[in-house]
Amino acid sequence: MRTKDARMVHWRIKQCAEEMAGAFYELQAGRDDRFYREWPSVNVFVKKNWRNFIVAARGCLATILGRNSTDPKVRAEIYEALTLDGTLPYSIQEAQITNIPH
Repeated sequence: MRTKDARMVHWRIKQCAEEMAGAFYELQAGRDDRFYREWPSVNVFVKKNWRNFIVAARGCLATILGRNSTDPKVRAEIYEALTLDGTLPYSIQEAQITNIPH
């Protein structure tokens, strides 16, 4: 039986991960019939798989943050999201160490 993943992620990173999952779906569904048969709905795919795109979403946001051409307001919002994400309990990037009390 699969347990529910209780780890957290900042809403802005989740939003980016969902958008990336949707883009991935559109690419795969258009070129892989087997993938499309397994996942006929983009909404179901995104709902079930967005967590697989969290690391990529963080990397994408960090890249945007590092661009000189990024608007300072957008840069501040991304910085805040990445910083706050690291403070969330049971954050996705946190190593789940089970043999050491923490």
